[in-house]
Amino acid sequence: MSIYTKTGDAGTTALFTGQRVKKSHPRVETYGTLDELNAALSLCARVAQGEENLQLLDAIQHQLFLFQRRTGQ
Repeated sequence: MSIYTKTGDAGTTALFTGQRVKKSHPRVETYGTLDELNAALSLCARVAQGEENLQLLDAIQHQLFLFQRRTGQ
């Protein structure tokens, strides 16, 4: 399935602010890394044993979401 945005590509992507940056921009790379971290934390929470561990993972994910919101991801 193809998705067309009609904005062209040219190796760039739009940030939440509308600003276009290269796909290799550190901010775009950071967003991807944070998404991967969130996915890994979710997997950890599925297999974690002990309420204390689950609470810690939940707290870390909550802080991660707050960080992503503040940075405009």
